[in-house]
Amino acid sequence: MRLVPSARYFPLRFHCITSLNLLSSQTGTLIPIAASLVDILCSADIQKKPKPSTAKPINFDCILKVTKAQLQTKAFQDAAVEKCLDGLMNFFSIHAHSIAFPELMLPSVTRLRKLCKEAKQMEMKQQVKLLVDKLEETAAEVTIARSSVGFGPADADSVERWEAARKEKTGPIESMYKKWKDKAEKRLELEQREAMRTEKPAPAAAAAKKRRKSGGEVRKAKKRRVVIAEDDAEAEDKVEDFRQWSDDDDDD
Repeated sequence: MRLVPSARYFPLRFHCITSLNLLSSQTGTLIPIAASLVDILCSADIQKKPKPSTAKPINFDCILKVTKAQLQTKAFQDAAVEKCLDGLMNFFSIHAHSIAFPELMLPSVTRLRKLCKEAKQMEMKQQVKLLVDKLEETAAEVTIARSSVGFGPADADSVERWEAARKEKTGPIESMYKKWKDKAEKRLELEQREAMRTEKPAPAAAAAKKRRKSGGEVRKAKKRRVVIAEDDAEAEDKVEDFRQWSDDDDDD
């Protein structure tokens, strides 16, 4: 993921992280990608003040890199922060049932707390703080639940059974991620509808345009008929003049 460290390739990094989260979810294997996401949140390209821009929101799902012009815009920063938060919530939701969750989330929470103090973007600070709160709530629940167990970390079978039972419950971070996904899906549907509305003319507008075009063609056809009729009349007049001229010659 760090083969191309430039911020222009953040979209490519997010694609890799999404794939690793999916692989981790399907195999039950811990793939520690949280640090990579926190690195992006703490990067200078995300923390510095963006340049004024009227650029539209950027969809990282469809690209591998951004242009230099997009790099320093608020649209780029907002999209990157959104993908970071999505990846972190996804990662910690996958492992929320782990008996070692308090230790797993501690390094990321420590860095995110520091970020909340230093960041200047209020919206991002609020989102990160909410994520930290949910992670700490989940960790507190796991700590309380594991405090009464009668086995140690070396008892893998007991740990696996405990985690399987824990997986049936929905923790704070999992509830937060579910709401986040539902909101994102609704926003995507709305954007798709807006795109379809702007790409295709409305039925009434299309019908009006068709009527105007048809009316124009009718008027042109009428005009052509009038011109033809006038030409025919002029031709008949010339023929009649020719006949009269011929008759006059015969009389002579």
